[in-house]
This record gives sequence, C-alpha cells and structure tokens, in this order.
Amino acid sequence: MSNALTVTALAWLVCWAPRPAYACRCAEKSAREHFAAAQHVFVARASAPEVHGPSDRVIAKLPRHRRWALLRRRSRSYTLAVLHVLKGKPGLAFAHGTRAVERCVRNFSKDEIALVYVDAKNRIKLCDGNALLSTMLARQLPETLELAGASARKLTPRDLVAALSLGGVIDRAPDASRAYKRVRFAARWAGKVARFQAARAMLTASPKARDVEVHRVLVHETRRKRGRALILVEASTVASTTLHRVLLLRRGARRGYVLLHRFTLHGCAQRLTCLEDGACTARDGSCVVTATAHCQRSKGCKNAGRCTARGGKCVLEGEADCRRSTPCVENGKCTALRGRCVIGGPADCADAHDCKRRGRCTFDKKSAACVVGSDADCRSSEACTNQGRCKRKSPEVCVK
Repeated sequence: MSNALTVTALAWLVCWAPRPAYACRCAEKSAREHFAAAQHVFVARASAPEVHGPSDRVIAKLPRHRRWALLRRRSRSYTLAVLHVLKGKPGLAFAHGTRAVERCVRNFSKDEIALVYVDAKNRIKLCDGNALLSTMLARQLPETLELAGASARKLTPRDLVAALSLGGVIDRAPDASRAYKRVRFAARWAGKVARFQAARAMLTASPKARDVEVHRVLVHETRRKRGRALILVEASTVASTTLHRVLLLRRGARRGYVLLHRFTLHGCAQRLTCLEDGACTARDGSCVVTATAHCQRSKGCKNAGRCTARGGKCVLEGEADCRRSTPCVENGKCTALRGRCVIGGPADCADAHDCKRRGRCTFDKKSAACVVGSDADCRSSEACTNQGRCKRKSPEVCVK
C-alpha cells in the first residue's frame, strides 16, 4: 500500500505539479531565428492583468488535497495594445491569456513595454524569445551598429536632453534627423542618470520638414553587469501622425554608446485611443480629438452617438449623431436628450430592428421603451414569419 502511494505521489509531481517559469529549458536561438519562426512580432504596451477563477481566500479555506484542483482553474488575461508591428497582422489589440499551471508562458506587468513574439498557435511563450526588454537589451539584438568618433560623441549623456529622473520628459527636444539644423543645448549632468538640467532653446526646422515638430524625448537608463543601457524614445509629428523612434543603446567599453536596435512606433491613428475615442491627431506630444470624421469612425460614435468633435472631445450633438449609433438601429434610441440617445416615441420604435425581428413596435410612455403591444406586433415580425411566434405573451416576448 505504501509503495502504491509513493508511486502515485511521484506521478503527481512529474505530471501535474506546478512548475515555475524559470524551470523552462529553452534551446539557444538568436533573435533572427525567433523572428523567422514567429507568426506575429510587435511592440506592445500591456494592460493590468485580470485574474479569473477562485480567489486566494477561497482556496486557503479548503483542505490541501482540494486546493490544486481549484488552482488549475485560475487564469490571467492581458490586453496588449499594439504600438508597432514588425511582422504579421496582430491588429490594434492582442488578447493574451495564461493558465496558472501553464509552463513557460510570458506574463506581463501593467504598462510594460515589450517586444512580443507570437507563435503559430497565438501563444506567447518564454522559449520563443519573449523576455524583458532590458534582458533583450543586454543580449544585444542582431541589428548591432558600432558607433565611433563624432557619431558616438553625439550619443553621450551630455548631448541628450532629459528632465526629472528615470523616464523624464522635456518638450522641444532635439531630433537626430537630418531635417533639422543643429541646435545647441546647454545640459548639465547631475549624476546617476538622476537628472539633466537643460536650458530652453527653440527648435528650427529646415524648409524640407515644415510639417515636422519634435515634442519630447524620454530617456530611461538601467544598470546591468555589462554596463549602463539607455532606452531613448523620440516622439515627433509628421503630417499629423506621431512617430516614436526607439533607440536601444548600451554603454560601450570606450566613450559613447553602442546602438543595439532601433525601430519606429506607430502614431495616433494606429492606437486604441483613435479607435475608441477618436483621438487620432498628435498635438503637443499627445493624441487629441480634432476632426468630426475621426469621431464618426470611433466606437464612441457607434455605441453612444458621440460623433461630433467639439472642445477636444467627441460629443453627442443631436439626433443625427444618435442615428449613426447601433442602439438607434437595433433598439430605437434615436432621439437626443440631455447628452444621451433615448427612445423618443412610436416612430423610433417602428424603425428599429427590434420591431422587425421581435415585434417590439409599440412605444410605452411609462417605461419609455419599445414593447410588444399586441398580437398584431407579433404577426408583423420575423419571429412570426420564421418561427411561428405570432401571439403576445408579455411586453417583451412573442410565443407560438
């Protein structure tokens, strides 16, 4: 009996026991190999993880032999806002879920910027090259370019303008593009990457780049065994589109930095704020609402009738906006009242899909809703024609 229990315990440990992510044994591959094997490769910002399943309190109250069954039911889900696509078509947002007992799956922290490799089964596995950006930086991504002489001196801390401490921001920062004339900045190193103090200076653009305006530079420096590393993000506006050029730099053995990787992030038109709220125009380093056309393409217009641009927001201005929304087409909410789309009367109910499909063609003044008023409403609906439900049972339902 004891031998049988021992064998059972060993089988449980081998087959079902939870294994931490660091127990993964991954084959050594280069970033080029990970890129070639992936279905999608993109840069994304992660949302806060949502935990599904029983809570820790519920699990703690159970006997030990029952806890594992509940732990297997727990999972996490993330929404990765796609900032820049390097390969494939992941869309504007990529949904990622992990089970509590699943091995070698990448988890993200809130607002983490990550370079993501997705396999053919839409999984984000640790062994496919999905590591922290700082870890990737230390390993040196394949697009390595040694900078020396004048090029290296341009990337020394004294030539970078930043503010505050890690991840500081300052407006009117210089751009590395040739489209700009040289602008001298008086910057003073304050030690430990803690601060840069910069004198104010106006940026002068050449005639070929009049539609370009640089807004900010974000500098983040990390300390690792291989030396300091910089993540430089330059944000500029080109034809009302924000371009974020990301330079990953590592401090070399000599003076200057080594450029490890560089790529360009999409602007406002490719972000979720444009899709959801109509904020599709870059201005002063952020995405704002400027055009009614942007509002009309947003989810706010489709779901709530906020289809007109006013005061930097998409707002509901009249019945024309309500009639663009899905609640008007489906439920008859086509009348604008106090900033909302509501059912205004019998005409709204008669034109709604709920009338044609379910027989809800009568306007009820007490509830201000479209209801099934009589058997005639049911007989005129598709529910009667297709399913034989031609009699009124309640204000909501037609039956056979």
